[in-house]
Amino acid sequence: MKRNIIFGGLLAVMTLVSCSQKLEYKKVAFAAFDNKSFSVNEDAGSVKVDLTAYNIESACNVTVSFGGTAKSGEHYTVSGIEGGVLNFTKSETKTLTFNIIDHPNEYLGNQTIVLGISSVSDGMEIGAIKSLTITILDNDIPVNWDFVTGKWTAQDYDEGQEDGSAYSVSITKVDDTHITLNNLWGGGTDLEGTIEFDSATNSATIEFAARQVVMDASAYGYGNLILIGQNSSGSWAYVPVIAKVTSGGISIGPWNMLITAGTYAGHLYGGSYQTELTK
Repeated sequence: MKRNIIFGGLLAVMTLVSCSQKLEYKKVAFAAFDNKSFSVNEDAGSVKVDLTAYNIESACNVTVSFGGTAKSGEHYTVSGIEGGVLNFTKSETKTLTFNIIDHPNEYLGNQTIVLGISSVSDGMEIGAIKSLTITILDNDIPVNWDFVTGKWTAQDYDEGQEDGSAYSVSITKVDDTHITLNNLWGGGTDLEGTIEFDSATNSATIEFAARQVVMDASAYGYGNLILIGQNSSGSWAYVPVIAKVTSGGISIGPWNMLITAGTYAGHLYGGSYQTELTK
């Protein structure tokens, strides 16, 4: 009984002591981004980033650093900040606007903009989200062997007008500088070409030597139809046919065919062909 009285008295004292204490909440001024990371396509236009200063009771500033692989003026421009510093007079959110610069038909790879809070005014702290990464996704495809080789859909144009229906062609790698193009104009033959890649422009050029057989038309009484190109003056001659390869596809021509035998020997077949290949 006496033991219970003693414990009861101690409990009462402890309760009184705890009730007399006052909890204090200290407001800490800090700055933080609203997000850690996000991605945008290179043709997204403008994107916004928010940075908020919390619990501000006097004027302060936040210095923002810019890093990553993306270059200002080449991959983006930014507004809403001067000299890398944001000035606050109260608790508020500042918005930075990034204008993403598109590079159509040019493969640059994905680029990143990395923002960081590098410093804050005395009396402030840097919040938990102290950096933000924007990934700019390249819409284009790299022009390389994987891109060039394989099956393509071809569409011929004669003097700017579609000539026939779309059909399938294939490109095969022979060695580091040579390819074969099968089935141009639906002829079923292999045309040999010399390819040269240009990493600076993410493109390639293929040169097809003239006088290669595009189609054996002997069954129609015409002999072979042979490939010829167009010279700089615009007249048809025995010059190579050039194909330009970009991330958007392959454009062959202008090109044409010369009839080698039969009633129309020596005549050009068609007007001025251009063949577009897409995957």
